[in-house]
Amino acid sequence: MPSVFDFHADDFALTAHSDQDIMTLLESGTLDSISVMPNMSGFPHACALLANGNGQFPYPKISVHLNFMEGKSLCARSEVPHLTDEHGFFRISWGRLLLWNYNPFMRKTIRRELAAEIERQAHAVIKSDILRGQRLRFDSHQHPHMIPLVFDALCDAIRSLSAQGFNTEFVRNARDPLFPYFRSGTFFRRFSPANFVKCLILNFFAHRVSRKLRKMRLDDNCICGVFFSGNMDAVRLKKVLPAFARLVRHRSITAEILFHPGTVLAQENGV
Repeated sequence: MPSVFDFHADDFALTAHSDQDIMTLLESGTLDSISVMPNMSGFPHACALLANGNGQFPYPKISVHLNFMEGKSLCARSEVPHLTDEHGFFRISWGRLLLWNYNPFMRKTIRRELAAEIERQAHAVIKSDILRGQRLRFDSHQHPHMIPLVFDALCDAIRSLSAQGFNTEFVRNARDPLFPYFRSGTFFRRFSPANFVKCLILNFFAHRVSRKLRKMRLDDNCICGVFFSGNMDAVRLKKVLPAFARLVRHRSITAEILFHPGTVLAQENGV
């Protein structure tokens, strides 16, 4: 039986200010795992923070937080011309990826470009030495890897990395079940229609992701955090956790309790 909960922080390396908040949580033993954004300018500083921990806190599981939504590509623009502008910055969105997913004339090209960028971001984390012997884990900034086109590109990259001797142990299934929120009475407290729609879209794609994960012999999972996005606080979380615990124990899976700790200072926007 796996652990019931994995308390997880996304967006490590986003900004120095939020990174320090995540480090404070790590030092307090609050977090089990974190996701690191390898294409952001703060990535070397974030790696140094982890290295300077010197065993003073339980070392977290590390995931590659694939990022196509902001910052610069790690590939040369010639490798990913449809994903970046003339300066190498990403210029795509969830909507554009979704349209490409259903475009038979572009799908193969975009899949190849995404796979190249995914592999490059994975190698950045591998070369940083922050994995400390861990196998690769993947999730993504704003969850675009749930789109079939992007997930297939991720599978291509995982196969390529495996051939190079870098094996993968985990890919997030960003499925946020709605039943625990209904059961705990938290659904209608500051109900956000936008978050509800996000959950419906992610949960729709989650069925396909589950099938793919089984074929890859990787554990399936779920998350708690999308529905509470923007309103995640201790009161709501404590109320919904018992319902999530019953759900994941019944399914023998783990739930990532997903946080985005800290704040981003105004002067850090666009870093």
